[in-house]
Amino acid sequence: MAEIAVRSGTKIGSLYRFFPNKESIADTIVVSARENLDAVFDRFDAGVNALSIRALADQLMALIFELFTRPAFMKLLDAGQDWSVKREEFRSALLQRTAKTLMIHTPNLSKKSARDIALVILLNVKAVATHQAFFDSASSVPDEFRDMTRLYLQSRLRSSMSGQKTARF
Repeated sequence: MAEIAVRSGTKIGSLYRFFPNKESIADTIVVSARENLDAVFDRFDAGVNALSIRALADQLMALIFELFTRPAFMKLLDAGQDWSVKREEFRSALLQRTAKTLMIHTPNLSKKSARDIALVILLNVKAVATHQAFFDSASSVPDEFRDMTRLYLQSRLRSSMSGQKTARF
């Protein structure tokens, strides 16, 4: 609450005039973050079917990593057992949007496979975002994660793409 008050230039008491409790503020933040998430993915998805698997891996990781580096976003995803329904929906939406992007890119991919692959990608990006403070500017760890994601997507998507006209590697 103190951080929100400082960032908004108000007093904590003033926040409670608009929001009855902390949970209502968190829910408002979640709704805003969800709208932003949908807009970002809608723009990305518009051109995703033209990307090679390598470009998909690079751009998808960059997109999700940029989202993960927003402090409010990380707090929403790392909230504990007391998540509100909206926060649970937000986490699920991120997973679903990532899976949808994979299915747009590779139409033959099953929903289950897309969801599983999306979860692996999100966990990889979260690992980098969570531990980036441990990397110095010369560290190659983020590049290693990017290479790992490229190879993973190539192995998982290549077989689903075999029935498509063009191989985009």
